[in-house]
Amino acid sequence: MSLVKRKIFSVGFLTLMACGASAADHANHSDPSVSSYEAPRTFSWAGAYAGLHGGVASPKFNPFNSDDAPAVGAQVGCNLRAGWGVVCAELEGSYTTNEVPVPDGKVETRFRGVHVTESELIVPNRINGAGSPALPGYMDAQDDKLEPRSSIAAPLPANAQVWSSSSPFEEFSYGGYSWNNDVWGTGAGPQTISVHAGKQWSVWSKQPNTNGIKSYPHQALNIGKPLSSINTLTSSFNQDVPAGGAWDTAYDIWDSSHQNEIMLWTNYTASPEGSGNVKPISYRYDRSGAAIPLYRNVNVGGATWNVFTGSNGHNVISLLCTSKSDSGTVDIKSILEWLKSKGYFGDMHVGSVQYGVEITSSPEGMNFNFNNWSVSST
Repeated sequence: MSLVKRKIFSVGFLTLMACGASAADHANHSDPSVSSYEAPRTFSWAGAYAGLHGGVASPKFNPFNSDDAPAVGAQVGCNLRAGWGVVCAELEGSYTTNEVPVPDGKVETRFRGVHVTESELIVPNRINGAGSPALPGYMDAQDDKLEPRSSIAAPLPANAQVWSSSSPFEEFSYGGYSWNNDVWGTGAGPQTISVHAGKQWSVWSKQPNTNGIKSYPHQALNIGKPLSSINTLTSSFNQDVPAGGAWDTAYDIWDSSHQNEIMLWTNYTASPEGSGNVKPISYRYDRSGAAIPLYRNVNVGGATWNVFTGSNGHNVISLLCTSKSDSGTVDIKSILEWLKSKGYFGDMHVGSVQYGVEITSSPEGMNFNFNNWSVSST
């Protein structure tokens, strides 16, 4: 009869006889440098179980109970897992002593049972090698095993070296960016570039105290769009540079035809007026050998610049920030639009945006640390 199908609301205890949904012992995985290992297990969510329960069948929850009556019973169930899905089924039965008066007699209840089925979707945990929540794209925890994903997209712990080279023109690509040691000048000394993460890299360079640029180690991102189709083009930088030597930290922005080169000097060992131990390329120099700016104190792109123009087999436009800085954000799009308004080029096709350090001299070896450089464009 239908009364047999009604579930008893009760409080009781559950004794697990067999359970597949159990936590395993935690292993020691304290070394974050390991790229693939068995992760501490959580739950497998697959298996069978059985248990006992006891409680009180109360008329507060079921009108077919005439009074509180004791109830005891048992249940069995099974979880079946397929990928991220779990199907659960359970049978439960209870024995109770209950009588309900009805016209011309009474209804006795001795056994009640219920069956339950349900399904759920499991979202895997995502943890990194240190056991903490991971950034998207690093590792997936699925079926309790960690496997490394693409090395290009993987965020890395700070200071973890992923690539290093002392070869003059060695190049490395990672996460859409590229790096080049770019030791190209005459009489250049040894230099090593190291990439530590997607936006963190460093250079050790030992260049002799002679004239001429020896190298331009840099990080780069290719834009590959006409200026007219770029809505925004900005870049942020943060760096630690040494005292002494002769060098300039600078953006080097090329058009795709390599006919126009735009340099934005953020910090340097010379004067913003064009004099000192490093000088921008210029059509005009004074008697002392200092480059002469064509425009002075131009406020554009979030800073104030002195502007120099010259040629090195192609057009070179150098903007020297009048307030030297080791961190900031530059609106490159606004600078290019200003230069376009001055007639230096038309709708140029923006190619590579580079940032690094032009090193003329770094006696005894010097370190340049680029802590956070990125480009954003829409």
